[in-house]
Amino acid sequence: MKKIFKTSILFIPLIFSLTLFSQTKEYGNQIWMTSNLDVTHYQNGDPIPASTSQSFTRLKEGAYCIYEGEKLYNWYALSDPRGLAPKGYHLPTYSEWMELLFFLNVPMSKKGVLKNSGFYRHNTGMRDMLGYGGYKNGFSSWWCIDDVDKWDAYHCWVYDLKAAYVTSLAGHKGNGMSVRCIKNKQ
Repeated sequence: MKKIFKTSILFIPLIFSLTLFSQTKEYGNQIWMTSNLDVTHYQNGDPIPASTSQSFTRLKEGAYCIYEGEKLYNWYALSDPRGLAPKGYHLPTYSEWMELLFFLNVPMSKKGVLKNSGFYRHNTGMRDMLGYGGYKNGFSSWWCIDDVDKWDAYHCWVYDLKAAYVTSLAGHKGNGMSVRCIKNKQ
């Protein structure tokens, strides 16, 4: 007589955002994600439009594009009330970027300190009205949630060989830049 064993497997569908499992790193009083934001939907589930068009920088609503495998978001995606940052995190302000740079003791002339600190491994580049740029030239840009006026917003701009600073220069809200998030304080 042959014994027959029945097994049943219970499948439970899991829906989650991969960014929730992103690794973090503590810098002073801040806990930053160690990878750039990589989402295609707002917190409420609505899709963020993807754009491959040259008119990306002229959009006045949230969108993202892909450059060298990274999602670059325009500032309108950050400021959308449906929420871009995953739960438990928020988008960094100008002063939070400055706090990070001061913690790392990044004077305007210090080379490579943000990259050497482990904040990022490879350059992100950006997308502007001329197309894509900077990835191979050693610069990266990450948005701040703070805007300057109806056209521009602040961002952290890093040039590996020169400096890291927070500026609104080249911060046209339609440009595509990477996004990092900070863990909310308890």
